Amino acid sequence: ELLARVRTQIQLKRVWQKEMREAEELRLLHRILPYSVTTRLLHGEHLIADSFKSVTILFADIDGFHSLASELSTPNLILLLNEIFAIFDKLAEKCGVSAVATLGDCYMAAAGHDGKGDHAVRQMRFAETMLKAASKITHSNGQHVRIRIGMHTGPAYAGVVGLNSPRYCFFGETVSIANMLMINGVSSCAQLSAFCADECLKKGKWKYLPRKLQFSDGRVQDTNLLPYGSEGVRMARKESGTTKAISLGSLSMSPRSNSGQSSVESKLKLAMDEASRMRDKIRGLEDDAQSTADKLYRLRDASEIAEKRLKTIEKLDEELKSLGGLKDKQQGYVTEIDKLNDRIKTLKFERENDQEKIIELEEALSASKGKLRDTT
Repeated sequence: ELLARVRTQIQLKRVWQKEMREAEELRLLHRILPYSVTTRLLHGEHLIADSFKSVTILFADIDGFHSLASELSTPNLILLLNEIFAIFDKLAEKCGVSAVATLGDCYMAAAGHDGKGDHAVRQMRFAETMLKAASKITHSNGQHVRIRIGMHTGPAYAGVVGLNSPRYCFFGETVSIANMLMINGVSSCAQLSAFCADECLKKGKWKYLPRKLQFSDGRVQDTNLLPYGSEGVRMARKESGTTKAISLGSLSMSPRSNSGQSSVESKLKLAMDEASRMRDKIRGLEDDAQSTADKLYRLRDASEIAEKRLKTIEKLDEELKSLGGLKDKQQGYVTEIDKLNDRIKTLKFERENDQEKIIELEEALSASKGKLRDTT
């Protein structure tokens, strides 16, 4: 009984350790991929390819990062980036947006892929908290960190790419525009496309400073600056009302697509449809494989049952052979008993004959004794 208890405790410990490992692996997976994507992967969906009508993409980087990197030692630079991105990750979780990727000093976040309609407002609140948090961080040389933010709202595509290090990546013109707004942004400010700013004003109140970007093809697009702190206000007022020339003529920040954007989106749509068909085909193949696996499992079970029955038959056969030997011994004993019975009968018969002879002799003896008495 004590040994059984020990074995039970060891088994429970192993189960608990396995559950803890699985929970840790799941926690790490949730940190790499969005929760909804992780759930789909755990349910057996291998190809994750999504198309969204409207999401809000945010890019942020450190203003003057290259000169800063040349001034700081590598350990201090890594510590600074880790501190900044750790704070951004916590703020992203608090504001309900997803941290997508980091590249150098660039930080990317997305909102709206979860199906909620207030993604522009959530990204705006995230941008405000990022600007506020960054202003409180100082370099090892005592200077404050200043960041630039670019935001745009529009259609986008997303999917899980990579095997060893899978990532849920966003792509499309909305991503390119948000990145362009960051690159051409203003220090300590968030630069929003006009459409993104309008979406934010539907559910919130923010004070923007207008700005214009002129593309190489002559088009002029309106953007909006949201400054933070005295430095941000100073820089935003300096840039407000001016027109900055950029060489990105293929991009348009209007909510409606031009012909080039339509062409790109149509190609992406075809790619997404093809990915969807491939996903359906993979699911069909998985169902066939599962059916085949079920048949193999049933055959294996039947084989194991047949093998067990064969072993039982062999055991019974051995027992029958053993019983056959006992039967032969029993028959020999019966024969020997019969012989003994016959011998007993013979002895009884001989004894009866001897008894008769004894009686005859006794009678003869009595007669002889009578004759003797008569003569005397």
